[in-house]
Amino acid sequence: YYVWLVDTTKKAEAFAGLAAKGSAGSFPFEKAVALKARWDFAQLSEWFAYVVPRAVEGENWRSLDIQEAHNRLEFGVADEETRHAVEARLKTLDIPCNLVALFLQDPVVFLDR
Repeated sequence: YYVWLVDTTKKAEAFAGLAAKGSAGSFPFEKAVALKARWDFAQLSEWFAYVVPRAVEGENWRSLDIQEAHNRLEFGVADEETRHAVEARLKTLDIPCNLVALFLQDPVVFLDR
């Protein structure tokens, strides 16, 4: 089990805070390893709110996600044309390296029940 923290020296405090809020459910903190993350969730959320309207909205996107496990934003786009358009917009934003991952994504197909 892994937990990504900006400051891994505060693992005990972070785990205690989550447990006190009931946010942890049955997560086995005693087995968890704290890994170094560049951004905390609040920062990723702020980046998401900044990047999406400036680089992704208005394009042919398939999915938008704050990917906690990879400590980045991930955007699925429909085609190469959209990927190039989003990449061009991202370059104008002066955002940190490795903050955003773009990938081609097939359309979502809903199955009849």
